[in-house]
Amino acid sequence: ARADLEQSDAWGGTPLGAAAARGFVKTVSTLVLARANVHTPDSWGRRPLVMAAASGCRQTLLALLQANAEVDSPDSWGTTPLLTAARCGHLRAASTLLRARAHVDRADNCGVTPLSAAAAWDHAGVVFSLVLAGADKDKADHSGRTPLLAACESSASLRAVLALLSCGADVGRADCSGRTPWEVVAGRDDIEDFESLFATSRTRQPLWMRRHASQRDSDSEFWDWDG
Repeated sequence: ARADLEQSDAWGGTPLGAAAARGFVKTVSTLVLARANVHTPDSWGRRPLVMAAASGCRQTLLALLQANAEVDSPDSWGTTPLLTAARCGHLRAASTLLRARAHVDRADNCGVTPLSAAAAWDHAGVVFSLVLAGADKDKADHSGRTPLLAACESSASLRAVLALLSCGADVGRADCSGRTPWEVVAGRDDIEDFESLFATSRTRQPLWMRRHASQRDSDSEFWDWDG
């Protein structure tokens, strides 16, 4: 019955949302065919597509998108499916959403973009994929923190820092308190590692920057920068 498809738990979650969160492709497909509502949010405003992005299951995302799930639907914090995939480091999920025309720079309620989220969690492969899709590499959040500054603040972010520097991120851009990426790095115990990155980044151009744009949709974009 229709009522069973939309029956929610104590947190407002539906069967479709629960299946999407676990990457249960067959269950999601069955529920979609039974006309389960792909737009129903839980108590935190999370729709099934956001849950699927968190799981990283590309097939689940495709099933929901084919059922007309809104690709940029945010939760109560303004977190979109793309931002969720970027934060979790799910490269294929992020690329799937980008192909579905997700807004690459859509920020959450704090101004955090998918690129900043990927950088903060050291997901260099996702960083490259987002920049290739046109992400603003210097777009700051509400505190003035750029993706590069977010990466420099992270406890383990060497790959993301290198990725952003290779893409030409602004090393002198300060946040609202006046801190630049280099000033943040200067206070770290592993400053020598970052010094070498800042010194050599201009001579290291990643392979994807030399590929023709027509190859953008091929599987060759999935480089193992996060492995």
